[in-house]
Amino acid sequence: MKQMSFFSLPPTRCNRCGRLLTNQTSIQAEMGPVCRAKHGKDEDDMDQDFCDLTLFDPIECGIILRRVGDQTYTNIPHIVIHHSPTGFEWGYGGSGPADLALNICEIVLNKLGYEGERVKCYEGDCWDKAWLLHQEFKRQFVATADRDNATIPYDAIVEFVNQKIQVSA
Repeated sequence: MKQMSFFSLPPTRCNRCGRLLTNQTSIQAEMGPVCRAKHGKDEDDMDQDFCDLTLFDPIECGIILRRVGDQTYTNIPHIVIHHSPTGFEWGYGGSGPADLALNICEIVLNKLGYEGERVKCYEGDCWDKAWLLHQEFKRQFVATADRDNATIPYDAIVEFVNQKIQVSA
C-alpha cells in the first residue's frame, strides 16, 4: 500500500536545481542527492566547495548576483562544472561567467521539464540544450551584469530559453 501511494504522487522536482526526483528519500527531502550533498546542510554548517556562497532565494524571483568584498553570493547552485572549478563570476566574459551561465541554463531547463540528451562536462553532466545555449546566454545576460549587484529576471531567462529551443527544434 505504501508503495502504491508513493507511485501515485505527482512528479516532484528538486527545490534547488529542478531535476525530477525519482526516489522516496529525495522526494521526502525535496532535494536530489547531488544538491543534498552540496546544499542539504544547515546554512551555518555548509562546507563551501567553491568561492561562491549560495543564497536560498527561489530562482523564480530572479537570479541574484551579489558581491561583498571578494566574496560572491548567488541563488544558483554549482551543480555542473566545466569551465571554472573555483566558482562563479559575472560582469565579464570569462570561465567563471561561463559556468554560471551553464548552471543557470541547466536549472531553468530542469524547471521547464526539458528532457533530452545529456552532455558530459568536466564534473557532472548537463542537458545538450544547456550546453548549446550557455555561451550565448553568458554574452547576453551574465557578462553584461553589474559586477557588484545584479538580478537577472527569471521571466527574461525563460523567454530566452523558450525562444532558443523553438528556433533550434
